Formats: sequence, C-alpha cells, structure tokens
Amino acid sequence: MGLSYRIGKTFFQCAFRLYFRGSVKGAEHLPATGAFVIACNHASFLDPPMVGQAVRQEICFMARKSLFRNPVAGAILRSWKAIPLDRDEADVGAIRAILQALKQGQAVMLFPEGTRSRDGKLQAGKPGVGFLVAKADVPVVPARIRGSFEAMGRDKAFPRPVKLRVHFGPPLRFDASKINRAERDTAYRKISEDIMAAIARLGE
Repeated sequence: MGLSYRIGKTFFQCAFRLYFRGSVKGAEHLPATGAFVIACNHASFLDPPMVGQAVRQEICFMARKSLFRNPVAGAILRSWKAIPLDRDEADVGAIRAILQALKQGQAVMLFPEGTRSRDGKLQAGKPGVGFLVAKADVPVVPARIRGSFEAMGRDKAFPRPVKLRVHFGPPLRFDASKINRAERDTAYRKISEDIMAAIARLGE
C-alpha cells in the first residue's frame, strides 16, 4: 500500500468516525487475501472513500476519466490506482484494467447501478457488472452504505454530518462455466440482479 493511499485512507477513516459518526457491520465477510469484488450501492460521491476506508486491503476503484485531466486530482487518483472510466461509451480499456487488477490479486470496488441514485433508492444493476463478475470468477462481497444520500446527494456541494452505516454481506460466487454462448446476455443480467438483491437484503 503506497504512502498516498495510506494518508488518504487515514483521513477518510477519521472523517467516517468523527464527522459522520460511522459504523461498520459485517467486515468479517471481507476476504483476508486474494482478489475479490466489492459490489456496493451508489448514492453519493462519498460512497467510494467511506466504504473503502473500512477495508483492510488496498482497493482499486473507477473514477470518471475527466477527473484525470486535473493535474492535482489526476496525480492523486493515479497514486491510488484508480481506473479511468469513460461513462459516455462502452470503455473496453477500463474493463480490461479491472480484470487485470483482479488477475493480479487485488480487490476492486464496483457500483452495479452504474451511476449515483437520484433519490437515494436502489436502482437496477447493469448487465456489464454481470459480465465482469463472470469473467473474473472471484468472490463478490455485497455492500450497502446508508446515509450517504442524505449527507451528500446530487443536490449537495458539501457533505452534511449525517450518520453513515456500512454493511458487508457474505461473499457470493457465480459459476461462469455453466454459461453457454446463446444465453450469456441473460446470464449476465441475472448475475447483476442477484448482486443487487443481495445488496437490498443488507440492513433489513
């Protein structure tokens, strides 16, 4: 874990505990070693750092490609091994980078909904996440963060001190060997639906 990542993680841990009065449940479900995917709901820009600070390992995550154009933000994101993502089109390069990171034994955070929720409620998952999970063949840890929409939804420029709760669930496994070519689109969609269903059950 690089120095920049450690400094950032320490900062976000302090913010989570002191400013947001955060709590974490189910951290024992996170694998101690090896590659895995954290699949989380997405309601705020706070989600990646506030969920990531609860994970022992260094996490790869995706960030909008436009953010890398800023010299300072770009340098920080690269030091944190962020993967640039073009949200306006199917980004093959980002998909390859994610699969390569997992192949190298790293943890990766994905947001199956694809974009931040407009009302704080869970959205449908994108089939592309099902494709990634099937190709990677690694455990998928469902995660749900509550309070981040109220703290910093789309209409807020600065985070409010709302209590945050992060909940991790038992890892999911998907057997990609059973997916045949004719049914793969349906299978990828089903994987994404199953992941979102697991996220929805957290905190019930």
